[in-house]
Amino acid sequence: MAVADPEFCRQWGASAFVMEVQMYTTMNPSSSFVTQPKLQPGCVIRRENWSVLQKEGAVSNEQMRQCKQRMNTFAYIGSVKDKPEVRCVYQTDIVDNKFVTKGIAEDTSGLTPEADQF
Repeated sequence: MAVADPEFCRQWGASAFVMEVQMYTTMNPSSSFVTQPKLQPGCVIRRENWSVLQKEGAVSNEQMRQCKQRMNTFAYIGSVKDKPEVRCVYQTDIVDNKFVTKGIAEDTSGLTPEADQF
């Protein structure tokens, strides 16, 4: 419910939190440094619902073509009605998802079927 358009997001996709973080890795000596994460509410749109973003003027035909070419989907930060920050995003391989809920899904890993086909 923290996203800018909770009903829109629920109908056409799924609410999300967006984590913005930067990582710096030095070469010699080898070491890594991470910035404090910035969390924002966001929304991931299901592939079959891209047209709603186009109707709202949030994505162009060219953006849809490019994103479709890479077989991804769209996610955004902000309100869909007020120039949201829209990105073409990749879904991670669900097999590598260690954040699962046991006992909900029908399969043995506990992954919900919709998570695999978002």
